[in-house]
Amino acid sequence: VPKPEVPVLPKPEVPELPKPTLPEVPNPTIPEIPKHTIPEIPKPTVPEVPKPTVPEITKPELPTLPKSEVPKIPEIHDLPKPTIPELPKDFPIPSLPHP
Repeated sequence: VPKPEVPVLPKPEVPELPKPTLPEVPNPTIPEIPKHTIPEIPKPTVPEVPKPTVPEITKPELPTLPKSEVPKIPEIHDLPKPTIPELPKDFPIPSLPHP
């Protein structure tokens, strides 16, 4: 089968468009904003308060009391030995009842 002949179409002529010219816009000038100056606040002056004078406290003098004499307690071996009276030989000894 023979291929059908495709006719070659001529390219359409595209007219060259002129580039648009943009108008030159000047840069806007930004006004300089002045910096705020903060006024210096003077520090308050604190009046000097005099320190109170504390009177010196003196310790009262305690009277010295005379030492009281403690009586000496005799040592056990210094005590006289008790004398046990001797019972007569015929002293009756009651007999205890047996439980």
